[in-house]
Amino acid sequence: MAIVKQEKGDDDEGEEKEEGSRKRTAEMLAAAAKTKQGWYARVTKRADAAYDRERGRIDWELVSAELGLPLIGCLHMFDASVSTVAVRSLPGAGDWADDEMLVMRDFVSANFEALAGDGWRLVGVYMNASGADCLDAYRRIRRGKLTPEMCKVLGEWRGDGMEWDEIHRLHPIWPTSDALRVSFSAHMQRRKRTPNQLVMPRQPDAPRRRSKPKGLVAPKPPLVTPKPLVAPKPPVVPNTDHTVKWTPEENGQMEAIIAEHYPAGGRAHVVRAAEHRFPFRTLQSVRAKVDRILGKKQLLNRILAGQVPTAFVCRKGSSYFWSDDQVARLRSLVAEYGKYAVDWRAVSAELGRSPHACQEKYTRTAGGLGTKRPATAAAAAAAAGTRRALASFNALSTKDKMRIHAIVRKGAGVVPYSEIRVQARAPFVGVERRRQSDTYANYCAARHPVYLARARHPDTIRTVDAILRGAANAGKKANELDIPNSLVHDLLRRRRGGLPWV
Repeated sequence: MAIVKQEKGDDDEGEEKEEGSRKRTAEMLAAAAKTKQGWYARVTKRADAAYDRERGRIDWELVSAELGLPLIGCLHMFDASVSTVAVRSLPGAGDWADDEMLVMRDFVSANFEALAGDGWRLVGVYMNASGADCLDAYRRIRRGKLTPEMCKVLGEWRGDGMEWDEIHRLHPIWPTSDALRVSFSAHMQRRKRTPNQLVMPRQPDAPRRRSKPKGLVAPKPPLVTPKPLVAPKPPVVPNTDHTVKWTPEENGQMEAIIAEHYPAGGRAHVVRAAEHRFPFRTLQSVRAKVDRILGKKQLLNRILAGQVPTAFVCRKGSSYFWSDDQVARLRSLVAEYGKYAVDWRAVSAELGRSPHACQEKYTRTAGGLGTKRPATAAAAAAAAGTRRALASFNALSTKDKMRIHAIVRKGAGVVPYSEIRVQARAPFVGVERRRQSDTYANYCAARHPVYLARARHPDTIRTVDAILRGAANAGKKANELDIPNSLVHDLLRRRRGGLPWV
């Protein structure tokens, strides 16, 4: 009996120990859950406080630094059900800004090697958007997919003479400029296809060909006398081959279009008007024809004759002959610029001579330029202004230029230009840095399609004019500064005719 009682006491003691162990485990799990819930609440509360209304998303780097937690851990602990931040809806390609897509691309490449479903949820939390929208945008970045709106803008910029490297700096969401060029070319080729060139899939209602049953022999067709072969006549349609020579009538119509539209909108405006006039010519053929005609100096002078007196229009003749009218015009142009701040490239475009020939002729006729200081305070101020404008243009880094360009692109046509300038100067400290940002903001606004299509702001056109003058004095060309040819021609036209800057 004593042995039985002792065994029963040992069983009761083991059950009590097991029960105590279960209670301690439950208490530890409850404490851990409470601590975890507390961290969830702290991360969510701090994320709501770090919400940036201007960017539309939370500054997660700041949250991670203040709480001392990893960035991915903060994203895991964020509770969207109790947060006061509204999730953005960004389903289309036009809803994403370029800087937002770059931020998402850098975040994915820095924190993930291979993304799954939960990974895209974290990306959506970081960008304050749904994971599906982030996935679609990331696919557009990787594949370089273009929208019709983007293709229209790229076509206008290419028409203005911009290179692919410059366009890629403005839209760096593609891996390289070659990838952007190939995507644009493929899109344009798809647009040029006719319905006959497209491969149409089989319709679901179309009947299928039945196989011939085995064991049956098809009857032979009766003998029929064949008809003589007649070569089919080609269809009477306008020729769309760009290799066909242009007729004299078409050449005259193209010259009339150029004379009407080139002074107002430049080459891009002429190409658009010519496309409507010759719908059965390819875009390549129209552009080549416009370039060939614009390359002729006689027609270019004939176009600009409306803003320049006929006595000063350059004639095709001996390159060594200078008429009295041309010499007088040369002296008047040098007097306008100031003897020590002459834009010889603009003078050469005005007179139709090379910059070296204009400078040499003025040296022989006016006694040389000399090396003295400017004779007047106005000439000295103009020379200093051009040097300062060019120095401010070249002083900013590529990152600062991209930031200012994004501000101008976002506010163009939406807010007044004075507010855009204030936003562009805000990130910079110091008088010199603010002057540099203001110069580049004016330069970006003068090149923006909104300002190219409408009246330009006075400061923007004066800034680009000062940059061109300073570059000419420094021995640089306009294409080295990434300035479109249409803008250069417009500046020269306004200088010649004394037209208002806006």
